[in-house]
Amino acid sequence: MHRHRTWISAALGMTTMLLAAACGGGSTPAPAPSTAIDKIVPVISCPTTRGVHPHGAAHYETQLAAGVSPATVSQLSYYTDSRRQLSPVLGPRGWKCKAAVGADGGTRIEVFAPGTSPSYHLRVDAQAEPACQGCAYALVCHFVAAAKQQIGSGFPRCAETPHVVERLTWVRGPATADPTDDLLRFEDLYVPSPRHGVVFYKWTRSAGASAARETCALPPTYAKLCTQIVNDFQARNSTSF
Repeated sequence: MHRHRTWISAALGMTTMLLAAACGGGSTPAPAPSTAIDKIVPVISCPTTRGVHPHGAAHYETQLAAGVSPATVSQLSYYTDSRRQLSPVLGPRGWKCKAAVGADGGTRIEVFAPGTSPSYHLRVDAQAEPACQGCAYALVCHFVAAAKQQIGSGFPRCAETPHVVERLTWVRGPATADPTDDLLRFEDLYVPSPRHGVVFYKWTRSAGASAARETCALPPTYAKLCTQIVNDFQARNSTSF
């Protein structure tokens, strides 16, 4: 598999992911709405491409509890891979999806509207890389300045460019020391479809880097769902990152 593609970590998906986000520097992100309670939402299996033969049993049933607002629970589904092993990702209910698992453990789940493709900018895109250094760098280089010195040597210039109006909220970090353990939320105010997301980044000199990231940009009628979608991704990945 190409070393510069970016997918969600199978290592994340193959394990149970619970929330234990530690707060370092910076302010914490906006909490989930106070009306959020555990509600049952469907878990949809997505067509999946794989760089390694799958093995093991399914980890997720056809329904799963989610801490979401009662007003929006009917608008949301979880999405996972075809074998129901990757940690599910929230997205608008009734949308299409696809997943990918790399031979090096990198994975990706994309959720996009019917009639569009995964390359369309209005979608939910959840990725992570536990091993591929170039892939981890591509996920975080736009946000984490230290990544260039830590893992960026020899890699192409960061493909992403800053957005005109962008807000970063550091939950942990930014750090430059060994080890580095960063968690940040990002938001840009592009109208009519603001983009929200979360980035995890870890680096040590001995083990290198690992990273995970989710981006949510939805049409105006769905935009209110992004906060809950990103909150859920942060919660499900915080103990692994």
